[in-house]
Amino acid sequence: MPNENVLAGIKCPNCKSEGPFNIVATAWFKDVTDDGVTDFEDVEWDHTNNIRCNHCGRTGTVGGFQSPKATVTVYNVDIPLLRKQRDNLLTLEQTEEITGLTHLLDAMLDVAEGFKS
Repeated sequence: MPNENVLAGIKCPNCKSEGPFNIVATAWFKDVTDDGVTDFEDVEWDHTNNIRCNHCGRTGTVGGFQSPKATVTVYNVDIPLLRKQRDNLLTLEQTEEITGLTHLLDAMLDVAEGFKS
């Protein structure tokens, strides 16, 4: 059954597990003393945080574990050209502070390479 709550759309790209995962996150820790922490709240993460699958040990970013939201139909794809476009887009994302488009191209490459196998 697909995740529908805080892990909605997240699945290990290696073993296809839907959890559990270890995620590096940010939280507010309450009542921190020399003896430790008594409570925490406001746990947050986004697509850039690190994640590890508890089933197979695969690591990456949360964004890399998110299922593509678009359906991709592949016909005649020039995989080397698509890889080059993805690399160019990644550079643009880093300089222009836009995100998410490389995930779509990664999904397209996964599908295209799967059909070529």
